[in-house]
Amino acid sequence: RACPARIHPTRALHPMMVHAAPSPSRFAGHAPRVSIDSIRAAAAAGDADAQYRLALSYAAVDGDEDAARQALEWFHKAAEGGNADAQCHLMMAYAAGDGVPVDMAQAMRWCQAAAEQDHPHAQQMLVRMGVSVGSGAERGSRRM
Repeated sequence: RACPARIHPTRALHPMMVHAAPSPSRFAGHAPRVSIDSIRAAAAAGDADAQYRLALSYAAVDGDEDAARQALEWFHKAAEGGNADAQCHLMMAYAAGDGVPVDMAQAMRWCQAAAEQDHPHAQQMLVRMGVSVGSGAERGSRRM
């Protein structure tokens, strides 16, 4: 999996933060066309993948501060629910100050959370920072 683009994908990110489009296989279990109402309902029910998809839909609205705020809220909910892509997204946002104040402690928190789920981009970031990285199974972590 690659980390998704942030709310403003054209903004320059922190030099350590490299991003790419999310993998379509991430939502392989979902129908290609799902109504936004279905996604909202699943997100409201606590489905972390639906929360992430809803965050992406809000993030796609350029220049709308309310949409940007809603996107950030849903990225947080998805990340707290264990979605590694959302965790990686928040890592980049906190490192770059994109929509949130720069907070390297929060960036590291989300980076480690995603890396524990074997998210390759988060693991790569930890390696670049000189932090030892093993798979979630090697650390005895359970996958969310």
